[in-house]
Amino acid sequence: MTRMLGRFLLPLMLWLPGQAALAGPQTLSLASDDWCPFICARGRELGGGLLVEAVQRALPEVVLKPRLMPLNRAMVDTLAGRIDGIYAPALDHRLRLSQPVLRSRACFYQLAGKTWRYAGLESLKDRRLAAIADYGYDGADFDRWLGRADRAQLDLSYGENAGRNMLAKLQRGRVDLIVEHQAVLRHLSRELGLPAEQLREAGCLEQTLPLVIGFARDRPDSKRWVERLDRGMAELRASGELARLAQRYGLTP
Repeated sequence: MTRMLGRFLLPLMLWLPGQAALAGPQTLSLASDDWCPFICARGRELGGGLLVEAVQRALPEVVLKPRLMPLNRAMVDTLAGRIDGIYAPALDHRLRLSQPVLRSRACFYQLAGKTWRYAGLESLKDRRLAAIADYGYDGADFDRWLGRADRAQLDLSYGENAGRNMLAKLQRGRVDLIVEHQAVLRHLSRELGLPAEQLREAGCLEQTLPLVIGFARDRPDSKRWVERLDRGMAELRASGELARLAQRYGLTP
């Protein structure tokens, strides 16, 4: 009986590793729009940016599949289970969020020669403001204000070219102000060849936005992905690798 059991177990032991090999490495599909230097598009694909590179280094054993799409569509596809998660989503209770990779400050910009300056939410009264739909700006009071702002006052941009469209509205005088994260506005201005003297920074939000990776909270594997990602990011931070990566993108971790 013992010899018969051994003859059965040996082929089984040989078969199981073979099946594991056939399964291949784990894959992770994360999406967002072009939001360089945090998330950068190359052609029609995401091919770089601090968050994209940091996630890959934090999970070296995982095949990362970055996907370029508007942020609002990335949210819909994540909640529907068509993709695994989102780079730098707005803080949303439907998502299970990683620890912040770093933080980013958003500011208001107007055309040069204007004198208005941000002094709290009340100062936005009677200002026509352009923002990007479904973006997070501070994860706090301003984001809540955006959610209830009068649509006659707020001009929302959508799609993969939302940032460029927002700048164009400001240049054409269709809006008084735009709100954008400092690092993103600097990068976009350089990319478009927009002279720095054409824009004036008119004050910044008090709270910085934590830049996180979000997974659908009701997905059974979301907690495991967040835990693995947080461990990997902690190792990158402790080794100094995250700081070196941030420096390469002109950012401060």
